[in-house]
Amino acid sequence: MQRKFIALFLIILAISALSSGMAQAETAVVIFSKNTALVDDLRYQVSDTEPVRHDIFDLNDAGDTYNLYINSSPTPAQTLVVDQNKHIGFTTAGGGSFHVCKGDPTHDISITSPPQGSPNPVRSGGSVNCSVTAVDTFGHTLEYEWHASAGSFSNPALRNPVWYAPTNTSGSTRQYEISVIVSCSEGLWTGGSYYQNVLTNQAPVADAGSNRTVSSSTLVTLDGCDSYDPDSGPSPLTYEWRQTGGTNTATLSGSSTCSPTFTSPASDDALTFTLTVRDGAAAASDTVTITVDAPTPDVVTITTPPAGNPNPVASGGNAQCSVTAQDSLGHTLSYEWSASGGSFNNRYLRNPVWHAPTNTSGSTQSYQIGVVVRCSAGQSATRSYTQQVTSTTNVPPVADAGEDQLVRGPIP
Repeated sequence: MQRKFIALFLIILAISALSSGMAQAETAVVIFSKNTALVDDLRYQVSDTEPVRHDIFDLNDAGDTYNLYINSSPTPAQTLVVDQNKHIGFTTAGGGSFHVCKGDPTHDISITSPPQGSPNPVRSGGSVNCSVTAVDTFGHTLEYEWHASAGSFSNPALRNPVWYAPTNTSGSTRQYEISVIVSCSEGLWTGGSYYQNVLTNQAPVADAGSNRTVSSSTLVTLDGCDSYDPDSGPSPLTYEWRQTGGTNTATLSGSSTCSPTFTSPASDDALTFTLTVRDGAAAASDTVTITVDAPTPDVVTITTPPAGNPNPVASGGNAQCSVTAQDSLGHTLSYEWSASGGSFNNRYLRNPVWHAPTNTSGSTQSYQIGVVVRCSAGQSATRSYTQQVTSTTNVPPVADAGEDQLVRGPIP
């Protein structure tokens, strides 16, 4: 029908005021036909709110009748008769859609914009906006019914529904036929279809982050947020973290997120975690190693236990005490000696001299001598040893007042 209209030579003159002498402004529509046979079914539109004068020339035979239909009404507005000048003319109150034809008008549904989808191609599992445009010559309300060889629609009865593509893991692009049936309430229908391409799914890329070293007993955050899906589907990425190595067991918080956390153990360890990401059709994994570097504890160690030389020592004699110690962090050490008897020349020396008490018991006596080694940070270590003191027999002293002497006094 539209091709017939295009074959006509149409002149439309929009006249708001041709002259001051006109009683009322009109829009004039003048149609000359180069092929009178095509005027048997003429459709055109005029946009105006003022009265419109319509004149159609070069018709076939005087006396022929035509029906005038306005705005897709199924009932003719007028019956027009061709005059002796092979012309028909009429006036309407305003613009609109006009159909001039012999006999009853043709009821037709035509698809003016064929069905299509956007985007095409679409990613695996993606969404496609389908569209179609159709007209009914009688202006009936149109209904739509979409079909596809796979996938699903948001609502197949919409004129422009969304089609959800199936997952394609074949390794190559797949093609699906999508069709639509357009119908009216009187049972008239037409249809059309197109082919929609669905790209193959691309597997996601997992990135568990870089290996690193952390301190003990600290909060550690894993980072898998650089993982991605090249084709963003068919579903959003999901994350799954698992510990796959290490002496200690870490408790993950948020193991289904891209950045879970855990508290590192107090001791040295190498913890391995595996991240698996999924896009609903494929999966990928990556691992990361977190090395836990626990600080060296501050420990004072007595490496050579305390001892005295000689041991045993003679009653009232001297014993050289000694000890060797070290601090794991190299702190300065101090010493404090103690004994169950006797005395020291300086009890705060690392190697003091102990003065043994006198032992006249007739048997060897034992004494406990201990030392406390402290570092400047407050750590300490304590050890002791047994010092023996031999007995000696006590000989009474010998008194000697000298020889007797004769002392003579003066003679009276």
